[in-house]
Amino acid sequence: MIETTRHIWRIFWTDVFVILLCMAACVSFVVLSYLDARIDRQSAEQRIADNTAAIVRIKHDKKQADERRYVEATRPIDDTNCAPVGKYADPARIDVVVNKRRCLSPLDYAPQELRYYQGIPVQARIYDDLVAMMQAMSAAGVPVRLTSAFRDRQAQQYACEGWIASTGSQTEADKNCARPGYSEHQTGLAVDFAAGGCVLDCLRATPQYTWLTVHAAEYGFIERYPLGYESFTGYHAEAWHYRYIGREAAIDMKSKSIQTLEQYRRIPGPGITPGVPGYATL
Repeated sequence: MIETTRHIWRIFWTDVFVILLCMAACVSFVVLSYLDARIDRQSAEQRIADNTAAIVRIKHDKKQADERRYVEATRPIDDTNCAPVGKYADPARIDVVVNKRRCLSPLDYAPQELRYYQGIPVQARIYDDLVAMMQAMSAAGVPVRLTSAFRDRQAQQYACEGWIASTGSQTEADKNCARPGYSEHQTGLAVDFAAGGCVLDCLRATPQYTWLTVHAAEYGFIERYPLGYESFTGYHAEAWHYRYIGREAAIDMKSKSIQTLEQYRRIPGPGITPGVPGYATL
């Protein structure tokens, strides 16, 4: 009887020991699984943090690069060494390129023949296409009015003085207004539009702007200072400012999705040099 009792107790304690071992194994498995999951989560969180930091650095570096290009694009101009030579330099031709680094020669250039539309002078060569485009816009129910076209050097000076007064400095004005001798308006090839009471930037949100985006090239006009290309043009975007370059060139430029005249003519824009991505690929 005693032996039987001892045998039963041995079996009992053996079973208890086995159960405890199993429980310990289960606990160990749960703890190790938890620790592994925690380590994996910490690693994932670290990777996310590292990736986020890398993205922030990339954005910061890009912003700094953009700011450097823009500062270069809007730095003061040099009247003593600005006259371009070679192609696209003759202000009497519709293919002329004028910007902060390419002044008119002479600085007080004015076209020989002007015509008036809505009381505003334009170079005679653009008159027919300008009138045809504005009439087409009226027929489409999106009329615009001409607010400015040819301005002589003195009128351009007055315009820039207005920008200086409104922005508070020559530096800020240079981002919005071409100095006398550097303005497309002096060629008579540039026009400014308004729609109803909407003048300047608000034009971008109008159906008139949408129409111009689609159809202006058919009449030889391009948006001269598009949004996002300030480092090429040297100026803030101007949704109201259009430049005549002729129907053939305007349509070709649009078909190739080229946004600026500097890119199309393969001329370094203010602050842009050959080799910069977006320029070298043209």
